[in-house]
Amino acid sequence: MQQFKTSLNTSSLGGYPDPWQLLRNSNLPLKERQIRLVVHGGLNGVIDPAFTHLAEELSNNRDYPVQIEALTATDSPAPLSDSVWIVPLLLLPGVHVTSDLPRIRNRLRAQGTNATLLPFLGCWPGWLCILKNLVDHESKFGSPVLLHHPLGHLVGQRYLSLLSKILNVPVLSWAHWNDFRIGAIGEEHCPITCSLIRNRQTDAIIQKRGYASLLEIDSFEKGLTEFLSLLP
Repeated sequence: MQQFKTSLNTSSLGGYPDPWQLLRNSNLPLKERQIRLVVHGGLNGVIDPAFTHLAEELSNNRDYPVQIEALTATDSPAPLSDSVWIVPLLLLPGVHVTSDLPRIRNRLRAQGTNATLLPFLGCWPGWLCILKNLVDHESKFGSPVLLHHPLGHLVGQRYLSLLSKILNVPVLSWAHWNDFRIGAIGEEHCPITCSLIRNRQTDAIIQKRGYASLLEIDSFEKGLTEFLSLLP
């Protein structure tokens, strides 16, 4: 498989040299603001090593601790700063985005922390730009199809329709992937899984060509690290 790479210049950052300019221009207190990454998590709050590595890289770049909170965990880490960026590493606006994330923000605020909730990762312009670059790259080898975990939330369905228009490719649940392939016999499709880390579903989908997760792609890992390193 040919490796997909994109150098991180202003083009790959969605055309914005500083993706957080509005935050810098706001009245938010920015001094020593800690990053709290929110991930889905595995059983009993297990955190994938890819996220642990990302947190370590960010901590080194910012010279300040970075914490991870898993939505599946029963406990959450105590904040290390009076001010926190809540960064949802979620790609789709399902129930976690609409319900769980505001609860995390409210809990931290109730503990006396100045907590600011950022939009979910999947809607960041720079992230979408890198995703579009991947789609364009894969179109050289076949017809790209973006596959995501089943999503019944109405807001999520609207977002998926918008995402399909932005990327100009089919966007469908990976539960429908086999039916889609059967209905398109004779066509070469390149599945792209809308997942940050590998799981059983993505591993089963990817066969001859494709990526089982986005963070295993050089440009996505470096892009996310750079986006977050630039946070005030």
